[in-house]
Amino acid sequence: MLNISKIRELSKEHGWSASSFCNFFGKNSGWLADMERGRGMPDENTLRAFADKLDTTVDYLTDKTDKKNKPPMLLSDLTPYELDLIMKLREGPEEVTAAVYRAAGVDPERK
Repeated sequence: MLNISKIRELSKEHGWSASSFCNFFGKNSGWLADMERGRGMPDENTLRAFADKLDTTVDYLTDKTDKKNKPPMLLSDLTPYELDLIMKLREGPEEVTAAVYRAAGVDPERK
């Protein structure tokens, strides 16, 4: 079962009100309160989106673990396709690489 108080706590840690958190998902501020009452519980994809937004795991939000921090992604977690994309990005034309960094919102100088 989803622990809404953990969502509220993590939102606050990120500097977001409950209303702001709901807005990220295109919902009104009563959405979390409805879930607290057992109405409109999120599906698995929404739970994953919550965890991603809050830099935690679904297991933490559903009280299956007390570990709040999301573990860092390891190179071994990447698929062969993702590794191939990274290599092509690194070896590709500089203007393409720069465009990808810009599109991803990553500072290309921070290598």
